[in-house]
Amino acid sequence: MTKVLSHCLAKAGLEEKEHQKEGIDWCLDRENNDGIISGVRGGIVADEMGLGKTTVMLGTVVSNLVSRTLVVLPLALLDQWKKIVQDWGIPLVVYHGDNKKFITYDNILKFKGIVITTYGNIALCKKEDPTNPTNFIRQLDWDRVIFDEAHHMRNQNCARSLGGRYLIAPIKWLVTGTPIQNRRQDLFTLFGIMGIPKDIVARDEYLKPVKEYYILKRTKEEVGIELPPVNINILKEEWTDDKEKNISEQIHALLDFARVKSKSVHGAIAKLGGNTCCVLPFLIRARQSCVYPPLMRQALKKFMDEGLVDYDRELLAACESSSKIDAVLKVIKERKDNNRSKLIFCHYRGEIDILETRVNELGLSVKTFDGRTSHSERNNILTSKTDVLILQIQTGCEGLNLQQFKEVYFVSPHWNPAVEKQAIARCHRIGQTEEVDVFKFEMDGFDDESICIDKYCRLVQETKDKLADELDTDVSKDLNKKKKHLKIKLKGFEDEIVNLD
Repeated sequence: MTKVLSHCLAKAGLEEKEHQKEGIDWCLDRENNDGIISGVRGGIVADEMGLGKTTVMLGTVVSNLVSRTLVVLPLALLDQWKKIVQDWGIPLVVYHGDNKKFITYDNILKFKGIVITTYGNIALCKKEDPTNPTNFIRQLDWDRVIFDEAHHMRNQNCARSLGGRYLIAPIKWLVTGTPIQNRRQDLFTLFGIMGIPKDIVARDEYLKPVKEYYILKRTKEEVGIELPPVNINILKEEWTDDKEKNISEQIHALLDFARVKSKSVHGAIAKLGGNTCCVLPFLIRARQSCVYPPLMRQALKKFMDEGLVDYDRELLAACESSSKIDAVLKVIKERKDNNRSKLIFCHYRGEIDILETRVNELGLSVKTFDGRTSHSERNNILTSKTDVLILQIQTGCEGLNLQQFKEVYFVSPHWNPAVEKQAIARCHRIGQTEEVDVFKFEMDGFDDESICIDKYCRLVQETKDKLADELDTDVSKDLNKKKKHLKIKLKGFEDEIVNLD
């Protein structure tokens, strides 16, 4: 470890960890040496959540000094990165919000250090002129670009992905604990942003060595880090109100969902996935009917007016009950005196509001973190002590360090298992000293075989987990593996590319 790196770690109050040093050495090799694909330097740092990927990236920055490094990240992580970079003593410019008014092209051209910006600032619409001089982030030639939570660019047609591909830099790092979230194409898109030709990743015989060379993916167990265990509890809840169950069953029937069986879930995924724009509103209502029926009162009335659901004034009035919210509160009440702070992950604001009210009634202190939380409020909420923190899962599942919490509650399963893993990793990470108890709530189906959306989501998660596991079998665990061996595997392909041109 270099003296500069040791000094920066000490300045930031961080210990020198062997697995992070090995990760930095791996990154430096990919930066300083010609890769197995000519002109492609950098890679995907996909270590398990909580291993310190940010430390590996900043260690690489201070160990291989270049003039300008651009860090692109989600807005929610802006303050966190800003503090960390300042703690390391690295010169910093934040290109976001009102700051942009005072930063010129010449300022950045002369600057030596790290520039931080958000995905929103690099996003490029298809119809937009990428050479627009008002956005000089895309006009500059950067020496290094780091994309944090790079899975935000996994859709090759989204504005973030288009903007990422357009950024010019000889070194590109994509940092994400979940490079595959929904399908293999997620990974191919990330490779494309690095500059790896799609012709290569489209062929299995070349894809494997590319994964081996360009992806760093390690688990806590593999690097010798022992954390307290995570105890997963899946709680299947019965409907406590027949009218509530009736409403939900009718909503599910709009999707032919009540007839989806466990053994036919793959067909359901294909059928629903092909008509996402048409079925998404019904999928949302199906989930809401399982979480907290009042969330869909207006939608239910509309369905009744349109004849999609049987009109029943009594059913409409029954939208006040919630079997699942009651079940969540029952578990929290049973555990409220165990001196273990709790994270509750939700989907909807109305769901957050009712939980906040009812948890308060139990005599517990509560804070909430969702899309309504102002930028100035976030740090105070995340650093102050509270018994229960309720988070909107899409807002609070990434980048936050919440080791002070010991229990995690998922009111409803998410479609994407990576999102739930990210959420658990907010507290199950280096620094956690106690076991983490996780509670996942699912509503029962409507008969012995039919499933509701909660079970469907869980089965979809299992399918996606198997897909993500394929990556582990292809990524080399030997960080010292010689690229010469891999180069030989790709040499024939390089000849083919020349012939094709």
